Amino acid sequence: MITELHIEDPTKTPVEWWADIEAFKGKDKFEFQKAGLTILWGPNGSGKSSLLKVLAHLTHCHQGGSPLVTNESVRAVKGHSGASILTDGKPVHFLDPGAEAGLVGDGAGFDFDFMAEGMNAMFARRSSSGEQTTAKTNRILQSSAELKEVPWKVTHPDKYKDQKWADETRQATKFLTANIDENGPPTILLDEPGRSLSIPRQAELWHILANQERFQIIVATHSVFALYLMGAKYLDVKPGYLAECREEFNGIAETAKLINKQTAETEKKDKEETS
Repeated sequence: MITELHIEDPTKTPVEWWADIEAFKGKDKFEFQKAGLTILWGPNGSGKSSLLKVLAHLTHCHQGGSPLVTNESVRAVKGHSGASILTDGKPVHFLDPGAEAGLVGDGAGFDFDFMAEGMNAMFARRSSSGEQTTAKTNRILQSSAELKEVPWKVTHPDKYKDQKWADETRQATKFLTANIDENGPPTILLDEPGRSLSIPRQAELWHILANQERFQIIVATHSVFALYLMGAKYLDVKPGYLAECREEFNGIAETAKLINKQTAETEKKDKEETS
């Protein structure tokens, strides 16, 4: 469980472009609901995915989705001391349906720590994007409940002779240590989980997410199915955007009701005339 993200120095976060995001200028603290849904709401380019990527990098789950401390993940956060989290130390999972898990360099090569995940991503290209999204979402939800601790693949710093590498490893993994005296659920980070799904499947997915009780879920989205969810905490990445979207959606909903009423009346009249 992650309760807060603090930005001490915007120029030194694991996401190098953080300081250039307009919505985050002057904002140095983000609070998340301890259980259930926290919804990061905002338009394209507002910083929703960037916020998730910072959390994913700090908790070493940005490569294949599941947290695994490796040489690659340590290098990804070394020297980036400008961001920190408050956490109970539970594992964090990251799902980006659009990412090629296990591949690095824009798909040019494998991160060998995630060779199996990379191969799965390549073979999955034979299926539709919607099927890939569904499979990844199911895999994350299933594995999150089973993982009890974050596994290591780097040499532990206390046993490593190179002092520079030992210091970098300690800094990179400090976020995994509990720094709050609480015992919450595992965390799942979701970036646009409804991407590539049909309307009925999107509705089904959001129903599942809104009613689950096993996880803390932090999700970036602008899906209409996430506009009105009981018990969810909304972080309006672009101030006022949530209210603007709800107003627009309300107008569309009223128009839909009118069209449905007119359609029903027309069908009833046609049926009476043909009978």
